[in-house]
Amino acid sequence: MEKGAIFMEKEKPTYDFNVYFPTGEDFGMAQVVADWTKKYGNMLPKSVDEILSFFKAGNSILITNQESVLVSHAAITFAYPGNWKEVGGLVTNEDFRRMGAASVAVKELIKLALRKDPTIRLFALANKVSAGVFEKLGAEKMLSTQLPSEVWDPCKTCPNYKTPKERVIFQCCDIPYNLTNIAI
Repeated sequence: MEKGAIFMEKEKPTYDFNVYFPTGEDFGMAQVVADWTKKYGNMLPKSVDEILSFFKAGNSILITNQESVLVSHAAITFAYPGNWKEVGGLVTNEDFRRMGAASVAVKELIKLALRKDPTIRLFALANKVSAGVFEKLGAEKMLSTQLPSEVWDPCKTCPNYKTPKERVIFQCCDIPYNLTNIAI
């Protein structure tokens, strides 16, 4: 090898994704997303009815590839006091992970939410998988006390929930992230 040779980093391939705004009539897609939330086991499972309710409310984003294969989903899943809304249901088909589809879904969902309400405050509860997505987008970790206490009520239905011992403060196994200031 020549002295002083420059090594070029391999360029990351870019993937083209399409954004789809589902309706309450997209039952088949809701079934696929609900199945993913159960299959991957690192999030609160969502039923088809829950996913359809996000669709009907106009609170979901679906990402497809150029062949119209469903790749990723994100939704506004809960509303809380102080105009806080939770970004949840973030799930990506395992065949399309690490290609940027989840990032596209989150950014498009933020755009959608801000069009509906420019004063909205967005957060997500991230597991180990989704934390990487949110950090890559520039989301900031939050203290659990920065969110309304109602945020933690659904934790009681989580498969990972353990009842706190007396005088021990409950801590969710997920990390809260503030998504409000992500550059879109």
